[in-house]
Amino acid sequence: MPLKYSAVFDVIFEQEKSIAQLMDLSGLAKYQYKEVNNQFNAIYQLIYSKYAK
Repeated sequence: MPLKYSAVFDVIFEQEKSIAQLMDLSGLAKYQYKEVNNQFNAIYQLIYSKYAK
């Protein structure tokens, strides 16, 4: 499952916040990071469905 590169990765480490937290702070960030956030959520769901049981 590929993960699109995004500038949000630099911002995550600079501000020490998750993508979801950044999206909550700004409507523009919510729009810009939506695709990457969805990709992370899909990865989390895949991991959870295979290994959390």
